[in-house]
Amino acid sequence: MAETHELDKEKSVALLEAAAREGINLPVPNTVSDSVGVTAVLLTKGAVGRLFGNDIANTYVVVQLVISNKSLSGAFVLHSAYLDTSQWALGGGRPSSAKGNQISSVEARVVRGQVLDAQQWSARDWTVRLLTVAGSVASGYTFAFKETGVAKGIAAFSGSFVPGVASAWPDSAVAQLNRISDLGYQTNKSIARESADVIVCFFPIDMFLSKQFRKLFLDSPGLFLSPYQILYEDKLLKKLHLEHDAQALLGLLPCYSKQFEVKSGNEKGDGATIIGKCSQQLLAPENEKTRVLLDYIGRFGLENVGVHVDGIMTVDVDTVPASIDDVAFANDATQSIFWSATGLQSGTLLCRFCQGGQVDIVEKDKSGIRAVTTAADSTNNTLNFTFTVTRPVPSGKIIHFTVTKPGDRNKGAKDVTSAPFAYSIDYPTALK
Repeated sequence: MAETHELDKEKSVALLEAAAREGINLPVPNTVSDSVGVTAVLLTKGAVGRLFGNDIANTYVVVQLVISNKSLSGAFVLHSAYLDTSQWALGGGRPSSAKGNQISSVEARVVRGQVLDAQQWSARDWTVRLLTVAGSVASGYTFAFKETGVAKGIAAFSGSFVPGVASAWPDSAVAQLNRISDLGYQTNKSIARESADVIVCFFPIDMFLSKQFRKLFLDSPGLFLSPYQILYEDKLLKKLHLEHDAQALLGLLPCYSKQFEVKSGNEKGDGATIIGKCSQQLLAPENEKTRVLLDYIGRFGLENVGVHVDGIMTVDVDTVPASIDDVAFANDATQSIFWSATGLQSGTLLCRFCQGGQVDIVEKDKSGIRAVTTAADSTNNTLNFTFTVTRPVPSGKIIHFTVTKPGDRNKGAKDVTSAPFAYSIDYPTALK
């Protein structure tokens, strides 16, 4: 089971890396430590839709971060990730320290909940539910038909056709939820020393783009990478009230763009060279307004939006309590046989700071659960475990998972136990 989870995560990372190759690089000022490096890539709407669902693609600007910790001794603990729009043309132009220009990433657990909510209203789930209801209603009226073929047809519809549709039309939300759990931004995520990890941040679009610019960004993100393309779009020039200056802007753009070329130091600035002629044209008094407008349009570019990462370096991660985010089981825990049949079951805790921890279930003795054992192949973000069900556990019961990290006895340190994570056992029961 642990191997399956790791393979799924590796597949998700590979898909994310492929999506990043068609994304847009964003600047990442180093505000943490010289030993911590961060790269950021803004993913396109199409890539986000494939990886995390259309609801997420229409709600968030999704940025992939690759955080590498080159420290030989300390782990890096991620506290926050945010966009700084203070140097952006649409960001207000306030100093970068102003909180009004910072858009923080939404936590993965919130995004996961949004996907779960959207899942039940998806076309696939609606279709399967309606077919199931139709089959149930038809089964209730089989007594009204004397023909045996009708009853057999209804039974075949409910027992074969509906499950077949559900199988042929797979639920993509399951894979999307797993990607969010594995790769989504979580505060207090730890990057071990001499290692790197991929983290996906979700920034609400409505926090910094109006309805008009939001649509433009989702449809044509390349315009925000190369904003001078708007000079060749009549509709955009009209929306930005630049149609009357379009001719002057296009006329000065060739010389204005010349200043961004890499200089070798050997160019002459006299009037006989291109650089000299462009300098004279740019500095001409009659072109001052056009030059200011070109500079303003250039600040629409996403290179003026910085991604900031905050966190701390810590050496003794073992003293930090583990934090449990979710629990997943190898078998379907929503079926009664999982909790009513005696035998061995296995699962995985998704957690943070849980390296070396031991999984436990607080109510195990009262619930007939025995031998809760943590697998040795666990990581800092996942703990694989097994337990034995010795007697049926009733539906509706709530059990609590904890993770205990043993303290260093040589230093007199005490064991560190996480806050309990509540899990509600819920499966259908037979009507009496």
